[in-house]
Amino acid sequence: MQPPLRNGINAARVKLPAGSWQTLAQWATDSFGQEARSAFARGDFTADCGAVLSGREPYRAGARIWVFRPVKDEPPEPLTLPVVFENERIAVIDKPHGMATIPRGSHVAQTVTVAARRQFGNDDIVCAHRLDLETAGLVLLIKKYECRRAYQQLFDRRQVSKTYLAAAAPHGDFPPGVRGRYILNLYRPSGQPNVEVWEEGTPLPAGISVSRSVTDITFKTAAGGIGLYELHPHTGYLHQLRAVMNHLGVPICGDPLYPRAMTLGEQASRPYRLQLLAQELSFSDPYTGREMNFRSRRGLACISAPG
Repeated sequence: MQPPLRNGINAARVKLPAGSWQTLAQWATDSFGQEARSAFARGDFTADCGAVLSGREPYRAGARIWVFRPVKDEPPEPLTLPVVFENERIAVIDKPHGMATIPRGSHVAQTVTVAARRQFGNDDIVCAHRLDLETAGLVLLIKKYECRRAYQQLFDRRQVSKTYLAAAAPHGDFPPGVRGRYILNLYRPSGQPNVEVWEEGTPLPAGISVSRSVTDITFKTAAGGIGLYELHPHTGYLHQLRAVMNHLGVPICGDPLYPRAMTLGEQASRPYRLQLLAQELSFSDPYTGREMNFRSRRGLACISAPG
């Protein structure tokens, strides 16, 4: 039985691995460090039946337990997300660069999901879709559990129009104001964080699947050696916009993965983060039929006038 959310954070279900630990506390200390002792005292470990675990229980490899993982990224002050729109069913927030959408890995408290649950005082809130950690802009939140399916299906069925702004070097073959459509086959190499383009007729690594991506791109203007592009994805593959722009020879400014992975030092010394903004979001509300149109209030750091 999954424990109720705690301060906006879900417990994770963990299958205990094979090992020589004698007690649950020994495994937890090896896994989470000295923080494990405090975690047991707070009741952060529970059995599938709901019983709180003390750590003195014999270790049983293969058993499943629930764990509230230690939160290392807990902000010193509550995070406040800019709200673009809100009604009884949904909210639209304007995510900053560098904030994950959902809890994952080392990002827990400083994520849109957890921050929104705390800000709105509502543990039912989930994100209807995701944005990369590096990408800023609009995220649709669903406030009621019973409304999740209706809004999530809008994205699954590609019934949401999304417009992004990106800053990159000007491309000589892109006439200003002309929209071009780019259909590319994307895949993610095993064990790699980046996405690559597969050219038909070339060998594909065994066990790798390819996804067909469709992106409309309009070159808007250029100033100071920086070009402004409007991107309309018709599919939602991982890193789609970043990979497509890189393939076209104009990787997005500040991208830590394309055309090559930056070192941690290079990422820290960047003048700005990935210059990609989820600027507009439009859809027909599944409950009212009303056309909903939202626009981010953010701009791109490397362009003084985002247009």
